Amino acid sequence: MKFSAVVAVDLGWLIGAEGRLPWRISSDLKRFKALTMGKSLVMGRATYASIGRALPGRRCVVMTRREGFEAPGCEVVGSVREALELLEGEEEVVIGGGAQIYDLFAQRLDEVHLTVALGRWEGDTRMTPLSPEGWRVERAELHEAGERDDAAHAYVVLRRVEGEGALSREALEEVPRAWWSEEALERVEE
Repeated sequence: MKFSAVVAVDLGWLIGAEGRLPWRISSDLKRFKALTMGKSLVMGRATYASIGRALPGRRCVVMTRREGFEAPGCEVVGSVREALELLEGEEEVVIGGGAQIYDLFAQRLDEVHLTVALGRWEGDTRMTPLSPEGWRVERAELHEAGERDDAAHAYVVLRRVEGEGALSREALEEVPRAWWSEEALERVEE
C-alpha cells in the first residue's frame, strides 16, 4: 500500500486558521481533487468538519478519538491501527490532514504533494516540518497568483528515498525557500 499526503502550508508551515485554510488558491483545490479522486482519503475530525461533508468519488475515512462521532458518508476510526486494518488491500491511501493526522502517518509516507503559499498568514495550526532525511524533490513548480488566488505558490512533489539521493539536512534547512526563484521571494518579502 502506498501512502501519500496532500498538504498546503505557508512559509512558516501554517496549515490552518480556525478550522479553515488561511488562503485561497483555486488551482491547489483543483489539484487536491485530482490527487484524491478515486482513492481512500484519511482525515481528522476537524478537517472533516471544515469540509462539512464526505467528498464525492473518494473513500473518506475520518480519524477521531471522540467516541460516537458520526460522519455521514465516511467511515470513522479511532486509531492508525484501525485505519490500516480498514484500508488493507488499498492501492493508495492519501492523507489529507490535519496536523495531528499528518504527524501520525509521517513515517509511513512514500510521497508528499506539498503546496507552499508564498506568504505568511495568521493562524492556529502548523504542520510539523518534514524530517530532513530521506526525501528527494521529484518536481518543483512556481505558479503566479491567478485572479482567484490569494497568493503565488510553489508546488513540490517529494518522494521518500533511502541512502543515495536523499536530501541533506542542510538542503532541507533552506526549505521551503529553495523551491522557488529569488524573484518570487523578493515579491513575497516586499
